[in-house]
Amino acid sequence: MTRSQTKRSTEKDQNKEAEMEQSEEMTHFEIDEEILPQADEEFKEIKQLVEVDSKVFIESQHQSRDLAPLLNEAKTENSSKLNDFKIKENGMLVKRKIDKNGNEIELIAVPEKNRDQIMSKIKDAGLTIKPIKCKFAQGRVKYLGHIVGRGITTANEVKIKAVLYYPVPTTKSQVRAFLGLSGYYNQYIPMFSSIVASLTEALKGKLRQGKINWTEECTRAFKELKDKLSQQPILYAPDFNKEFILQTDASNSGMGVILAQKDDNDKEHPVLYLSKKFSETEKKYSTTERECAAIIFAVRKLQCYLDGHTKFLIMTDHNPLVWLKNNVSLNHDL
Repeated sequence: MTRSQTKRSTEKDQNKEAEMEQSEEMTHFEIDEEILPQADEEFKEIKQLVEVDSKVFIESQHQSRDLAPLLNEAKTENSSKLNDFKIKENGMLVKRKIDKNGNEIELIAVPEKNRDQIMSKIKDAGLTIKPIKCKFAQGRVKYLGHIVGRGITTANEVKIKAVLYYPVPTTKSQVRAFLGLSGYYNQYIPMFSSIVASLTEALKGKLRQGKINWTEECTRAFKELKDKLSQQPILYAPDFNKEFILQTDASNSGMGVILAQKDDNDKEHPVLYLSKKFSETEKKYSTTERECAAIIFAVRKLQCYLDGHTKFLIMTDHNPLVWLKNNVSLNHDL
């Protein structure tokens, strides 16, 4: 190797080391290999160990008796509909909204300090953003095919249209593509695994490609999935101060789970849906055994929601818990 080649190689190594040092300076966090959901009580204990400087987004409701100073200002504005007030309180940029009767107020607070820190981080990282495409302190946002905010989650209508307008598959590849699209939103569909059982069965065989044996059961499953998603299902955020309702059901092909809660008006809302296709062994279970298996699956899977609660309500068929209590020592499968 000549002297000039050695010099170029040394400069190249130095540049790589400089890039690595710069990358290390820009990165001040580590990612755990495995992140598991925490139960509410565990999360509270962890939260006590974390020093929280300020909140990025605050939303609260207050009664009219707290609005005297703002109501006086509202009267001077002569506005009959909605009055917006921007007030600095403790370094917070505040936007207040009052209805014409002054019955409630919505408080949205965005710390200026946090906003400036975000901009500084973006600048230090050498990134460029377009302000017109940026939104801060939004009530609802589109995120990975979902619309999230204000305590509810629903599927993005634009993404759902790809499922609703999907043509009837004629090949195994097309069936897999449809299952991939619809399966992304399985948390919105009760008994999803049981519904698609006929479609997944049609994919079996030595050949992964080629035409599929499309049956009437496949047609029913195809239409039912589209129908479920076309209803624009909504999931509600869990409230760990309220009792959870665990609804389980089992069919010949799989099991379904609904985690729900009741609101202040005693109306029940779904928090999430789970489903699982039965294995060949599980399909041989009796009806009561399948119902028991669904309960065990649900409690284990939803441990992060149910732990820390003194009680939760299980709703199921065939009174399987009594059967389980009397036979658990006799049935090694359970």
